[in-house]
Amino acid sequence: MLADFLTKNVESKQAAGEGETEPSNQPHIDVEAIVSVYRERIDDLKAQIDNLNAQLAIKDNQIKELTCALDNAQDAAKEAQTETRRAHDQVVLMASAGVWERLTGFKGLLGPGSDVDSQ
Repeated sequence: MLADFLTKNVESKQAAGEGETEPSNQPHIDVEAIVSVYRERIDDLKAQIDNLNAQLAIKDNQIKELTCALDNAQDAAKEAQTETRRAHDQVVLMASAGVWERLTGFKGLLGPGSDVDSQ
């Protein structure tokens, strides 16, 4: 923006002073030098933006991998919780059957090979 402003000022002064033959008392501004400095700065900033975009892409991939790992861990935890519930239900069922067998003397609830009395 500064380069545009300086360029416009120099151009307007040149247009106004075309009819004059006297040299200007104002110092000469090297517009090309200013423009080249700004272009260099813009190129540096573009390179920084490209570098940051590359880093962002890497971070996005890491986030995707971590999200996938988290989803897998959550699925494994749900499966473990379901299996724990099943095991708990089985233990409760066996305990109930054992109590029933002790109360009634009927040994058919737990199936063959179960010995509740030895516990």
